[in-house]
Amino acid sequence: EETIHCVRQLCEDPDRRELGLDTLSELALYREACRTSALSILLEFSTCEEDETRKIAVKRIADSLFQIRAMSSSISLHAEERVNQAVEKSKERALQARKAKEEEKNKSADGDDDDDDDDDEAMKMKLEEEKKREEAAAAALKLYDSALDLIFALCTKRVDLVEFLHTSFAQATLELRKRFHLRVPELVRKLGVDSDELLTFIKDRPIPEGGVDLMYHIIHELAQIAITPKLVQAVASLHKRTKETQ
Repeated sequence: EETIHCVRQLCEDPDRRELGLDTLSELALYREACRTSALSILLEFSTCEEDETRKIAVKRIADSLFQIRAMSSSISLHAEERVNQAVEKSKERALQARKAKEEEKNKSADGDDDDDDDDDEAMKMKLEEEKKREEAAAAALKLYDSALDLIFALCTKRVDLVEFLHTSFAQATLELRKRFHLRVPELVRKLGVDSDELLTFIKDRPIPEGGVDLMYHIIHELAQIAITPKLVQAVASLHKRTKETQ
């Protein structure tokens, strides 16, 4: 435990975090006695909001640990849980936005009949509220990014997880869906247009209602690389199943 604590401190130091994360990865791989603790901390950093630390942790997990049967289940479960949390956060924010809009509408209606309304004070309050909304939006985007990087990296190693992406995308709000779309080009580039698993997914797997746009984006990015006979066949099969013309 003392060793793990020291390694965690390395990870939290910007100048030594790569050494710390590499050490955690090595401990998870080769020291069974501390594998659970090392993996738990590495997973924590893989979905943290510090971009560079998260990037390194995600790479170590996806490239080295995810292929190990003893750890793959824990890794995918953690990634899925974080995405589910992001989906719930996006729904919460959408609900808050609707309530705020309704309150603003009611305030405007009340203000029409108030001759003593202080315009300067009202403007000050409006600016403060706008600043709070901007800060909350920035915080939400950081949370979304911290949740999505790991699952997208895992999808490049296990294509069946793309189905989970579509299910999550279907439940997410527009704000979160945009963060999914930002990651599609890199996902497709890493899998490649010749990925039989991805083409089989397009051809055969059911798409949840609301998840179609993500599938269209994946197909578009594949076509940008090359329109192969296998891709045409997969898209034709998808069209036959869904009757979608887009």
